[in-house]
Amino acid sequence: MFVSQEVVVESVVIVNHLHSSCNGSLSILSRAASNHPHPFPDIKYYDTDKSSLASILAVFKQVNPGIVIHTISPPPRSSTEAEFQHINVVGTKNVIEDCQMTEVKALVYASSGSVPQRDLTQSLDNVDETWPLNTGPAQKDAYQRSKVRFPMTIPLLLSD
Repeated sequence: MFVSQEVVVESVVIVNHLHSSCNGSLSILSRAASNHPHPFPDIKYYDTDKSSLASILAVFKQVNPGIVIHTISPPPRSSTEAEFQHINVVGTKNVIEDCQMTEVKALVYASSGSVPQRDLTQSLDNVDETWPLNTGPAQKDAYQRSKVRFPMTIPLLLSD
């Protein structure tokens, strides 16, 4: 199993759960893996640039993941629109394409609970997949705009 992550609380929770319950090996791809402490010495960490198709592909070919859990994103409240575009849009597209070029059997994409929000102050109580996505000009937040693109396009990209 292969986890593509940036260092955020949600990803740490996922890794903790997988580490305690997974029988297979875990690998983590991060833009700055060597800059952070690694709480699990038996997990292999890889530095890579997610905006580079070749960078991700090289790791995928080395690790040969069966499952990719894609949770990358820069911090929602402290990043720029260019960073969101670079990581959330280009990086996600590259992860999808690299999954298609290798023997990945499943891709789990973690979008954001905020994609149905009109703004970051709206409550997310009882939100689920049936809520409409907030897209187009109504979506004022750069983070949300970058995350809302792929719940709609991943099925199309994977069906090619």
